[in-house]
Amino acid sequence: MSDFPRHGSIQAFAMLVDINGFTTLVDRSLGENIAKRIADVLKEGVNAVESHNGHVIGFMGDAFIAILKNRTEVLECSAQIAKAVARQCSILNDPTSNFEWPFPEGPSLKIALEYGWMDISQVSSKAIGEQILLIGPPINYAHRISSSGSGNRCHIGPNAAQLIGVDCEELTGPYRVEGKKGEGIYTYYRLPMGHLWSEDPVSAP
Repeated sequence: MSDFPRHGSIQAFAMLVDINGFTTLVDRSLGENIAKRIADVLKEGVNAVESHNGHVIGFMGDAFIAILKNRTEVLECSAQIAKAVARQCSILNDPTSNFEWPFPEGPSLKIALEYGWMDISQVSSKAIGEQILLIGPPINYAHRISSSGSGNRCHIGPNAAQLIGVDCEELTGPYRVEGKKGEGIYTYYRLPMGHLWSEDPVSAP
């Protein structure tokens, strides 16, 4: 996304990529380089976003937020992330590998996407320097719909689904999940990628 502005507004897909079971993961790690393990998983997602002209604009512990501009980039990026997770799990199952992960089944991710307008500014501190501040309904929506289901999954908000094509075979739904108190119901679709990673076909309510 070469036209990414430093200030103002942008209309784009917001993508949340989040590792499942983070609290349990930290509890089981016993402080043994957990940040490096998390980074090894997330960097695959970062590479996928950046190789499809997107921007990763922030990290939140075991998750990151990115923006992508069009339908093709969203679908190809999501598929690349799914393949990377499957590859990491195959490495884990190789008896000759030194790859370590606290869960025997390996890492799993939730991906959530929504489309719309977001405002951009900058914030800085002495420790981390200048950082992008991106705020908007698509980011909030992605957070809410990511909480539904379990295991590897990719959930798509209604605006993003309309652009991707709710009538195409790639999406199933709609599904619904309750938001926080006073927020009402969030509607979303699911992008099945069971041919790329291990996926529970009934995890979406």
